Amino acid sequence: MSRNISTELAPAAIGPYVQGVDLGSMIITSGQIPVDSKNRCRTR
Repeated sequence: MSRNISTELAPAAIGPYVQGVDLGSMIITSGQIPVDSKNRCRTR
């Protein structure tokens, strides 16, 4: 059984994605582009 993981401290997903998934014995996280969590702008 899986459970979606999310936090308000990270930028929201763009599109139909989740920030992470807890699979019980494994946690899978996603991160596609570098974004500064303070100003929500892309970093270089």
